[in-house]
Amino acid sequence: SSLSSFAEPVIFPMSLNNPLSALTVSDDDFACGHTKGDILILNDVFTLITNYNEEKKKTPAKQQLEDSNDTVSTPSSSLIPHPAKAVLTRKLHWHAHPVTTLSFLGLSDGSMLYSGGDESVLVSWQLSRGTYRPSDVLPRLSKGGIVHITCANDDGFGGGSSSSSEDGNGILVFCEDNTMQLFESHNRSLLWRMQGLPSDETYVQRTPPLVLAESKIISDPHDNSSSLSSSNKKHLVLCGMTGSPGYIHWYDPQEERVSGVLEVAPYNRVSRTEHSDLPMPSPALVQSAFSDNGQHLVTIDASPTENSHVGKKTVLQNGETVGVTHTVRFWSWNVTES
Repeated sequence: SSLSSFAEPVIFPMSLNNPLSALTVSDDDFACGHTKGDILILNDVFTLITNYNEEKKKTPAKQQLEDSNDTVSTPSSSLIPHPAKAVLTRKLHWHAHPVTTLSFLGLSDGSMLYSGGDESVLVSWQLSRGTYRPSDVLPRLSKGGIVHITCANDDGFGGGSSSSSEDGNGILVFCEDNTMQLFESHNRSLLWRMQGLPSDETYVQRTPPLVLAESKIISDPHDNSSSLSSSNKKHLVLCGMTGSPGYIHWYDPQEERVSGVLEVAPYNRVSRTEHSDLPMPSPALVQSAFSDNGQHLVTIDASPTENSHVGKKTVLQNGETVGVTHTVRFWSWNVTES
């Protein structure tokens, strides 16, 4: 069909002070995530637009007059108000930072909504209950914010309980630290997890470390001495990766996957109280050294603290003063956990 057969677009104005940051659609409903952390549900959007366009074809002149009327006066009974005026909305708020992803999952009528953001928390909303509070929160999914949430519709996928493909049986979550996780939809239990090489460049650009990190790749000395390494597998140890500050990673070149992660310098990735606040700088792995047999490891990390009287006093770009502490940590190989 030609372009002239399409109806004119229907515009729903959004606040400039709270821009749109995420959007998802389920049949007739919209869910809009915003930078201030709130979620706006718009019900029966397509139905309203369809009825509006049909009425506009019948009485175009009168309908245009109704659209231009921004007052709160009652419209003529023969006219349908603009969908932006007639739509039923509902506001939800849990996130303290921008909502980065939304997805209607579970039942085919879109009664379940899932949201994620910088907090790395999977938030569940059971919309059919009519409540303004989340039905469930699953915290600390990864070492970075949630980028995308979608539904896994394959029956029995990942070892979960089978269900109809229409309803889906899993929640697939991808995070900034390059992890992908599949959760059971009915109880949010973890079915499987894939870890790629973390590369949260976006976060590091917002919060560059105050101390230059040591970057190096070495062959794991533990592979040569461990009696458990019957397969003669060799692992690479990656220290001071730019996109993953404060971490050491063990990488298996044969399997092409991350086989282990050590968080040397724990830190709060969501340290802001307001969206406009500058996050705390990320930590830095300054030095690391293994013993000859790989059984022991010594690390030195530099971590910022809001207490400027602790450690070295440092002034940030926004003029705030923080302290930077250097910590020496001693690690031993745990055979049971490995």
